[in-house]
Parts: sequence; structure tokens; C-alpha cells
Amino acid sequence: MLAGLNALYKLGLTKLDIVKLTQRGENRFVGMNCGIMDMFASMMGRADHVLRLDCRSLAFEYFPFHAPDFTLVLCDSGVKHALVTSEYNTRRSECEAGVRHFQAILPAAKALRDVPLELVLREKERLPSNIFQRCKFVVEEIGRVDAACKALKDNDFTAFGQLMYATHEGLRHEYEVTCPETDFLVEEASGNSAVLGARQMGGGFGGCTLNLVRQPEVTDFIESMKLSYLERFGRGLPCHLVSLMDGVGVSEK
Repeated sequence: MLAGLNALYKLGLTKLDIVKLTQRGENRFVGMNCGIMDMFASMMGRADHVLRLDCRSLAFEYFPFHAPDFTLVLCDSGVKHALVTSEYNTRRSECEAGVRHFQAILPAAKALRDVPLELVLREKERLPSNIFQRCKFVVEEIGRVDAACKALKDNDFTAFGQLMYATHEGLRHEYEVTCPETDFLVEEASGNSAVLGARQMGGGFGGCTLNLVRQPEVTDFIESMKLSYLERFGRGLPCHLVSLMDGVGVSEK
């Protein structure tokens, strides 16, 4: 909407201005202490590529996602996640508590990205269990992002898929932001030989899973998932094929 208003009224806002303003709206008016990733991806997306974003400097890099033999499929659990009233803000507070702990040891650390995994593991017994689990997940996930980018550069979708599974396990057991429905969907996908990887997407507590599926078997995968979900939860499972597109633009039509 802001991009449209910017064009309509010739406000002169850059894409980055729009990204920052929309994040500010979420933080200050909606009350959700979210980061900037979703807004950034929506504005800066590039067709057939994924973004690696440094949320501190806002530096970013594109990595090709040319996968003619595979299709990305979203499976919508139907569980609505009201992030403002969920545990989302709590997770952020827990991570901030972890940062304060590590600053006493490593004063230069401003965020968990500045904390080596070895130090996180060393401090396990000195941290409340929930704080340790949150910090461990975040630090390991940073490493998985870098590994995923390398896998895409190497065109290694097997490795990429395994990283998707590893992320979901972390989201489930360490960050604790999944739900029975999304866990079920990932478990079902992991038992399907057509699937290379699956994970919950978004802020957690519901929403969709993303699945990397061998292209010739997409239809069978979707039918199987729909049937399993109906049998388990008694409701339908909307599934959507994903295309990586350019970010927000303004049409003259």
C-alpha cells in the first residue's frame, strides 16, 4: 500500500524508506517487535533468487534458486498466528536476556550474531534452560543460513533440503514456535521420498510449511498431504505452488 501511495502522490520515498517505515508501523502501532526481513524481502525480491540479509547493516546479497527439477510447495495448516498476542514478543525478550548474559563475558557483543556457538554451549549450565535453548537456536540458525547459501551456489538441493529439516527441528524443540499441525506436516513430508526438505515458515505458532519437492511428483505429494491432514485433523489442507518473483512494483495499467 505504501508503495502505491508513494507512486500516486510522488512522495519520493526509496524502496529502503518504505521498508523502514512499514517496520516502524508494525513496531510502534501494531505492537509487534518484529524485525525487518519480511518487509525487505517484499520490496527487494528478485525472480528466481533468494536474499541473504544482514539486518544490522541492511547489506544484502542475491543467491540463485534455479531448480527446474524441483518445486516449492506451501502447505497451509489453517492455524492462524496472531503474532502480537502470541509468544513472539516473548521470544525476542528471551534472546535479549541471552545477549545481556553474554555481554558480561564478551562486552563487544551487541546481538547473538556476535556470540560464538562454542561460548553458548559453554554457558549452558549458567543460563536458564529456555534462554539457552533460544540462544542456541539463533546462533545455529545463522550458520544454517550461510550453509544454505553455499548449497544454492553449488546447486546442491539435497544439502539445502537437509538444512530445511534441521531448521524445523530447531524451531520445534529449541525455539518452541511450532504447533502440532505444522509438526505433523513436516513429519509427513519427511517420510515422502519425493521431498528433499520441509520446515515451518513465518513467525511461528501456525501458518504454512514450505516443502522442496521433486517436480514430477508434486501432484502426488499434494494429494497425499491433503488426505493425511484430513484424516488427522478433520479439515482441508490448502496447498500452493511457489514462484520466486520480483519485489513490489507499481503497474501503470
